[in-house]
Amino acid sequence: MPDRYADAVRMARAELRARRLALPGHAAEVRAACSLARVAAAARSATAVAALSAELFGYL
Repeated sequence: MPDRYADAVRMARAELRARRLALPGHAAEVRAACSLARVAAAARSATAVAALSAELFGYL
């Protein structure tokens, strides 16, 4: 007796795999954009913390 659910899952996975392979540079672009965003966020956070620290030391 054929397992329709397993067949459907296999077909869906094959379709997704084919779509992923059709977009070769997409994943690299997303990773690069996320890395740049992470670095920019860290730099802005460091600037904000430094400014707040300087203001705090003015009150101490």
